[in-house]
Order: sequence, then structure tokens, then C-alpha cells
Amino acid sequence: MHNRRENMKEIHETSNLKRDLQFPFYTEKVEFEAGEYKMGDLVELSTAGKVKKINTATEIYGVVTDDFKADTNNKKSTVYLTGSFNEKFVNFNGKDKTEVKKAARKLLIMIG
Repeated sequence: MHNRRENMKEIHETSNLKRDLQFPFYTEKVEFEAGEYKMGDLVELSTAGKVKKINTATEIYGVVTDDFKADTNNKKSTVYLTGSFNEKFVNFNGKDKTEVKKAARKLLIMIG
């Protein structure tokens, strides 16, 4: 009998964003606020429940999986909810790295 999860695989661009493949990487498809997003951008949830680039270090929600342009025709893409990431490939959007990393650890997002 086939595992149902085999039929539900997502494909993401290969890069050096991921640091340790032994740590689980969980993803979620979410609606983004309009704009351009790059793999490795840190995001938070807006008051409208949409994902946007991080504005507050402690409000991290996830890490963008792939380059993506959100507009009226294309609003949804995926974010990593957990995982271990290479710091030099993560976009902190000008926020304090130490503060962001501390908040991220609480969500099992490890940046190093």
C-alpha cells in the first residue's frame, strides 16, 4: 500500500538555505501580501492574516521557500514553519539578528 504522503510532495528550488537536513522542515501554503519575496526572507503575519516581510523581530512566522511575486493573480506560496537554516542565506530585513534568532528558536526555526 502506498503512503499518501508520497503523493503530496512539494518541490522547492535547491539552494544553500537549508543548514541541517536531519532537522524537520515543515511547510505551509499561505496567502502573501502583494510584493516580491525571495527565498530566505523572514516573514510575519499581518493583522489581515496574510504573510508579509518581517517588521518586528519577535513576530517571525516562517521563512520563504522560493522566490515569489504576490499580486492579484498569484497570492499563495509556501513558507517553512520549522527547519535549520544557514544565516548567510536568510534575509533579516534589517532587524536585529540576535533578537530574531531568539524568537525563531521558539518556533523551531534554527538559524546559524
